[in-house]
Formats: sequence, structure tokens, C-alpha cells
Amino acid sequence: MSIPTHRQLIAVAIRSPEEALPFPLDQIKQSLLDGVTVEALMSTLNQKGIRAWRESESDQGDVTAFWIQGGGEQAVLISCQYGDIPIH
Repeated sequence: MSIPTHRQLIAVAIRSPEEALPFPLDQIKQSLLDGVTVEALMSTLNQKGIRAWRESESDQGDVTAFWIQGGGEQAVLISCQYGDIPIH
């Protein structure tokens, strides 16, 4: 008998340049931790003029990665690690 599970975000890693960026990385990370999906977040960022796109072949098992870039700034890679959590 298998235990029912659901996929849950367990970690967010941000790889960014040293310089200040024109968007709030802490707010982006918190949105993900609060349950906003990667697709919804990318859509919101794109609507605000911040380019957001998936890393090619990023859905490898438990990791989803995407890039964000504002204006002429360097792109930032955000990796989301997911795990299967038992449903009680």
C-alpha cells in the first residue's frame, strides 16, 4: 500500500551577480515559498517588464530552474527543489 503524497517546494537557490539588481530577489523567493507556482511568477514578472523564462531542460526530477532579467542587467538563475511530502 502506497502512502499518498503531494509535491512541495523544499528549497530555493538564487545564483545572481554581486551588483544590485532592479528587482527584489527576496520577494521573488518568498513568493515561491508561499506557494506561487513558477509559471505564475514568470507570467507576473513578464507583465511587469522583467524577462522570465525556463532553463532549457530544467524539469529534471525534483528541480525546476528559470532565469529572470531586468533591462540590460545580468540574468539571475533561480532553482527550485521539490520533494514528495506525505499527505496526512
